[in-house]
Amino acid sequence: MQSELKPGDKLPAERELTESLRVGRSSLREAVKALRAVGAIDVVAGGGMYVGRGGSKALAKPLSWAVLLNSSSLQQTIEAREILEVQLAPLAAERVTDEELTGLRRLLDRMRAADSDPEAYLSADVQFHLAIARASKNDILFYALEMLQHVVSAWIRRSLHKTHCEPLSLAEHQTIYDALAAHNAPAAREAMRTHLGAASQRLQKEP
Repeated sequence: MQSELKPGDKLPAERELTESLRVGRSSLREAVKALRAVGAIDVVAGGGMYVGRGGSKALAKPLSWAVLLNSSSLQQTIEAREILEVQLAPLAAERVTDEELTGLRRLLDRMRAADSDPEAYLSADVQFHLAIARASKNDILFYALEMLQHVVSAWIRRSLHKTHCEPLSLAEHQTIYDALAAHNAPAAREAMRTHLGAASQRLQKEP
């Protein structure tokens, strides 16, 4: 399946999917059942399968609720995010385009302008990280991070009232951007590792 598929687009036939994904028909059908249950895939009787309208947001909903209701899931989420993003950053540094760098600069500007609006800052922050994931040109890792970002956002939103850390966070994001703009993969990896470590500490800090 190609990244160009959008909600409502028709998916390839079952036989084509089993061949391209190299899985058995029974395994594919079980996966379709699970994806259909959360709205990621729509199945029309006699009409085939379509990309669901819920997309990754539909997949993220049960995860978000699980994390919010179970505090032990926070550490697991942080670990998963760090594993993904520390590897995505150097890939993005090698593959990012000038157009994507322009988009990242705009997101930094939005973060800078949102010093008195935590929700606006959070929105730009999340989009900044997703833009880096897109720049890595690895669709599988991008979708994995997109799902995690919804979960992390839910936690950050709960803690917004505790303290305002935007100046520290903004400086960390700027360092990441500078490494990407220089196409310096090792520096991008280290900048992302440093940022996520500091962000994790802030997230877990008691009020």
